[in-house]
Amino acid sequence: MWRRPLGRPAMTASLSSKYSTKGDEIVAISLGTCTTKAVHVRRQGESLRLLNYFLKPTPVLKGGLSGEALANHLSDVNQQLKAGTNRAVLVIGMGQSLARTLEVPALKPPELRLLVKRNSKHFFQEELAEYEFDCYVLPEPAADASAGAPSSQRKNRALVAGTKAALLDDLRAAAKAAGLFLVQVTVSQVSLVNAVLAALPEPPAGEAVAVVDLGFRTSSITFLASRQPGLSRTVGMGGDTLTAALSSAMNIPYDVAEGLKVFMPDKVRDKLEERITALAQELRTAIDFFESQEDKEVRRVIVAGGTARSQYLVEGLQDQLRIPCEKLDLSRFVTSELPPEKADALAKDAPQLANVSGAATAALTAGLIPLNLLAQRQHEERMSRRDPRKWVLRVAALLVLFTLGWAGKLGLQHWRLSADVPLREFDADRAQKAAAEVSAGWKRISELNQTAQSLDELSANRFMWVAPLDALQFCMVDGIQVISLQVRQATAEVPRSPSAREEEEEAPPPPNVLERITLRIRAKNSGPPAAMDKFIEAISAQPYFAGCLRKLAPVELKERMPATVDPTDPSKTLVLFTIECHFAERPLSGGQISRP
Repeated sequence: MWRRPLGRPAMTASLSSKYSTKGDEIVAISLGTCTTKAVHVRRQGESLRLLNYFLKPTPVLKGGLSGEALANHLSDVNQQLKAGTNRAVLVIGMGQSLARTLEVPALKPPELRLLVKRNSKHFFQEELAEYEFDCYVLPEPAADASAGAPSSQRKNRALVAGTKAALLDDLRAAAKAAGLFLVQVTVSQVSLVNAVLAALPEPPAGEAVAVVDLGFRTSSITFLASRQPGLSRTVGMGGDTLTAALSSAMNIPYDVAEGLKVFMPDKVRDKLEERITALAQELRTAIDFFESQEDKEVRRVIVAGGTARSQYLVEGLQDQLRIPCEKLDLSRFVTSELPPEKADALAKDAPQLANVSGAATAALTAGLIPLNLLAQRQHEERMSRRDPRKWVLRVAALLVLFTLGWAGKLGLQHWRLSADVPLREFDADRAQKAAAEVSAGWKRISELNQTAQSLDELSANRFMWVAPLDALQFCMVDGIQVISLQVRQATAEVPRSPSAREEEEEAPPPPNVLERITLRIRAKNSGPPAAMDKFIEAISAQPYFAGCLRKLAPVELKERMPATVDPTDPSKTLVLFTIECHFAERPLSGGQISRP
C-alpha cells in the first residue's frame, strides 16, 4: 500500500487526484475509547459520497480489543451501516499506537519497514520487537528532489507508525468473524491529517495549519507545513477532563454534565473556562515551539473530535489562542447522501467523524498519506503466493554451490592448520600468560578506581551535608524525630529566545542551565499535632534556610500518614510525615551541580 507522495495541487470537493483501482466502496470504523465511529463511503466518478454513518458507545471489553466481544461489536456496527461492501478500514487510537517523524535511509518500503522493526531501539529509544510498522517517506523540497537519484547513503524524513503485532492479529480475527475483509489498519493521527489535507487548499508559503483532535481522555495537536505532517504532540486533557470537572464542580451526574458541556455551555461558562484555559495553554506551548523550530506561522487551527461538537469550546480555544479556530467541514471533500433521518444530524456529528472520513478517503484515493499497519503482512502474503518452483530450483542451486565452496574452504583450512599447529601452540601459551598478567593488572586498577570513587563520594557528601544539617539541628521541636534525609538535585535547560539566537554569529554560548535542589525530610511526630506545623515554621524561619529556600512555598508538606501506635511505647501514638524544602533555582556554569 505505497502510493506516490504528496506534492500535488490542492484538493477540492471533487478530489481531482487519481483514484485507486481497488474497489469503489469502503467501510471505515474507528474504535474510540468512548465511542465507535463508522462511515460508509462510495467513490463515484471524481467525488466521494457519504452513504451512511453510525455512532455507537464502545463496549468495555475484558482484556482489551480482542475476542468474541470485539467481533460481535464490529458485526453490529456493520449491520447498522447496511453497507453493500465488506471492505473495511479500522482506525486505532493514540493509546494503541505510536507515530513519529524520523530520519531513515533511502530504501524500498518493505526493506524500510523491516529496518525500523529490527532497529526500533535506535529509532524510538526503546525495544519494540513485538510491533508492526509502516512508513511514509515525506516528499523532499524541489531543490533537493533535483539533486539526482536516491542513494542508500542519503537520509529521508519519513512518518512512521506502529502498533503491537498481537493487536493486529486480534483485529484481523475479529474483522473476519464479523464478515469484514480488512484492507487497512491505520492510526487516528494520520487519518485526521488525511481529512484535513483533503478538505483544505494549499496554505500560503510561510504558514502552517494546526490540527487539534479533542479526544476522550487525551488530545493531540499535529502541524501541517506545505501539506506535510510535522511536529505532533499529545496533551493529557480531553473531553472526559472537562466533563468530570464540571460534574464535580456542580455535583451533578456525569451524563448531565456532558449534555451541559455540549448543548448548553453558556450556562456553565465559569465552570468550563478554567479547564479550557489550561488546554489552550498546552496547545499554545506546542504552537510556539513549532513556530520557533520551523520558522512558520500558524494562522489556522482545525478542531475535530467529540468535544469539538460544542461551538462554545471551539470559540473558547480561539479566544485563548488568538488564532482562528474552525471545525473540520466534511462537505469540502465528501457529498452527503444520507438517509433523511440522519442528514440533519450530520452537522452536529461531523467533528466526531473526521478521522474515519479521512481513513475512508485515503483508502479510496491516491495522493494522501497511505499508512497501513497491515502493509508488511500483505507484502509477505503476496510474495508467498508467487510460483514456489522457481524458488526451489534457485535454493537448490545455491545449496550445491555453497556446499562445494564450503568443502573447498574446509580443505584449505585443514592444510593450513596442520602446518601451523606447533607455532600456534607456542603463541597460545605466551598469550595465556600475558592475558593473565593483564587481567590481574586490570583487576587491581578497577579496585583502586572503585576505592577512589568511594572516597570522592564520601568527601562530596560530607561537604554537601554540613550546612543543611548544621541549620537543621536548630529547627528541632519537642516531639519531632527525623527519620531520614534525602537531597534531590536536578537540572533544567532554559531555551534561549529567537532574538538571542539571531544575535549569535560565531560560537554559541553554553546553554542556560538551572539547578533545582530539594531537601526531603521524613520524620515522626510523637507530640501534639501542632508540633509538626511548628517544625515546618522553624525551618522556614531559620536564617540559613530563609536565605537559601525559594520565596514561594519554600517548605511543603508532601505526605502525612494516619496516626499509629508507637512500637517503642504502646501508650503513645505517632504520625509519620514527609516535608520537602525547595532551594531557590540557580544558574550553573558548565552544567556542574553545586551543593545546597
